[in-house]
Amino acid sequence: MNLKETFEFLAVEAGDPPPAVADRALAQVRWNRAVRAFLLVVVLAGTGAVAYAWPATPPQPPQPPKLTNPPGVSGLPPRQELRVGQVRLGGYTLFDTAEATFLLDPRTGTYRSLPSGALISPDGRKALYTHRPEVSLKEQTKPQEVGSVDRITVVDLATGAETVIPLQWGGDDFAWSPDSGTILGTVTNAVTDPVTGVRRRVGFYLISPGGSQPDFVPVSQGGCRDARPSNSFGWRGGEVWAVSPGTTSDTCTLTYYGLDGAAHRSLAVPGAVLAVSPNGGLLLTRHDKGLKIVYGVVDATTGQQVGTFPAERDEGVTAALTPSAWVDDRHLAATQGTHGTDRLRLVVTDVNGQVTKVESRWGPPLIPQFIPDQP
Repeated sequence: MNLKETFEFLAVEAGDPPPAVADRALAQVRWNRAVRAFLLVVVLAGTGAVAYAWPATPPQPPQPPKLTNPPGVSGLPPRQELRVGQVRLGGYTLFDTAEATFLLDPRTGTYRSLPSGALISPDGRKALYTHRPEVSLKEQTKPQEVGSVDRITVVDLATGAETVIPLQWGGDDFAWSPDSGTILGTVTNAVTDPVTGVRRRVGFYLISPGGSQPDFVPVSQGGCRDARPSNSFGWRGGEVWAVSPGTTSDTCTLTYYGLDGAAHRSLAVPGAVLAVSPNGGLLLTRHDKGLKIVYGVVDATTGQQVGTFPAERDEGVTAALTPSAWVDDRHLAATQGTHGTDRLRLVVTDVNGQVTKVESRWGPPLIPQFIPDQP
């Protein structure tokens, strides 16, 4: 006899049972059992005899930070001349429109679209192309023996006049002198060093933007593996500099040269040199450590590290900084991006990557070109 039949038998024996009495009694028993079972679980859990956990809420992906803008700063991309500290934004290239470069028009103080690849002069009056502006980068001619461009084109931004300058030995990685009067170009051979992975430098060009015959100055020097992509000559006042393999695997050797190619002095630095402070006392460096790119600041006399930027992949870093130019002798202009967004802004930082001033609103990613505030 089951439990329901038992209830029905006892009800009949008691006399005149109400309808469905057995069903109601059985439901009450089931309810009582459920309550006792719940109370038992609570008691046992309180004593530690059982461990029961409700299903965990699935982890939620980190939410992108909320981007706010301080009042009174310019938007990105800018339309009018944008100053960052003591430098100007001379030009920029947007990530999603890489076929164009926007340069500051010296006549109007606005930014105008020009063919991609333009490098603006420090005085903001000329643009340097490593190809003819009307020809795409993919179609530009390169000497097969050195794999470098065989000509450059200088465009006057006020008049539109173009000057094409042939390069007999080919050239790479051009840079304007601080006074905009000379263009520096690096000359390499065609052979890649199997140890460093970079081509050996054989000298540099000194090029007049007016179109006269470039002067080639021979300087035979191997490139430093840790200095890529800055395996080129750069300006420091009336000197040029370049990095070569260091005395240890963690360093490169920075050497300053006269414009005649004579070596003046050298010091060890941690990686590539990207920019020299206005007074020549500090160097902005870049060092690749596996997947991390580490920017730092080095004393130009001793080679000692005096500042380090937080690396993008460091724990706790939520806003990546990419410094690119000195705004004075102690501060740098940088782009600041955040994880989980496709926005960035322009800021000024100290030598340790601490933001001291916000110079623009959050906007689309861009690659900036900074030029001096006063030519």
